[in-house]
Amino acid sequence: MWKAIFVLFMTTSQTPVSTVMGVFPQSFTSERACRAFVDLKKEEMGDAGDVLARVATSHLADPEFKLLNHKMSCVVDDSGDPA
Repeated sequence: MWKAIFVLFMTTSQTPVSTVMGVFPQSFTSERACRAFVDLKKEEMGDAGDVLARVATSHLADPEFKLLNHKMSCVVDDSGDPA
């Protein structure tokens, strides 16, 4: 099964570079279906960096928060189960 993931690379005033990963709840039987979903989500989100920086900043309440990069992709679980 394939899963769509979203990874954020960020810094804050309290920690070194951090990585946060989120997994969308949907599972896909093929990489093509997963990639189509990712492409649709990228289009829906627009400039995800700006959106996520605002959301994460409000949740972290850390004025030193900085989003370094982000990536949305697909991963597969070798066992055949959803990741």
